Amino acid sequence: MSAPPVVEFVSLTASEALKASDTVGTEALNIVLESAGAQKVFRGMQAEDKATAYVAVGWDTLKAHQDLMVDKARYDPLLASLATTIAPGTQLTMVHVAFNNHAAAIQALVDPATELAWLTLKSLDQATALPGNMDNLEKALATASGRRSYTWGKVVEKEDQYLLIVGWDTVEAHLNALKVNQNLSTTVAKTSEWVEIDLVHVNFTEYKL
Repeated sequence: MSAPPVVEFVSLTASEALKASDTVGTEALNIVLESAGAQKVFRGMQAEDKATAYVAVGWDTLKAHQDLMVDKARYDPLLASLATTIAPGTQLTMVHVAFNNHAAAIQALVDPATELAWLTLKSLDQATALPGNMDNLEKALATASGRRSYTWGKVVEKEDQYLLIVGWDTVEAHLNALKVNQNLSTTVAKTSEWVEIDLVHVNFTEYKL
């Protein structure tokens, strides 16, 4: 069985230099895009705090990214460029997600507003019931006005965490859907009974060479 594609998510507190100019850190993005197995690169700021920067990278496989990370001649300059984007005294976070529908995840990054809902199981015993619970959530999302692409997947590095990714017309469309769509709001409330939900919105744009 071939290895699945993944999406890498990096989040960091943006440096003042990055807030002032989106050209800061582009050397790192260029290196990624020129790497074997890299598909597309997206970047954006969190809508809620306007201070947390995100980078998302589609990879053919997890190993494709790992190969870049062990290539010191290329990865050291990448890290040096990335360091200019991070606020002093803070650390970045990086995870990979293997989505059930990789193409839908990439499309959600293309969509005008992207919801990232990090779902952490309250008990690992809930893992077996996860597919059925997520199916109910996806059915509710299908009825939401302004909703575009959506899918979910397992966070590779964390035994108890998953990511639901949803593309929306706007951030406001999502917030409004929770207010007016009782089916969606009720299903989200039921979902919170078995997972901790950490939700943000990001306005991603695709970065190209």
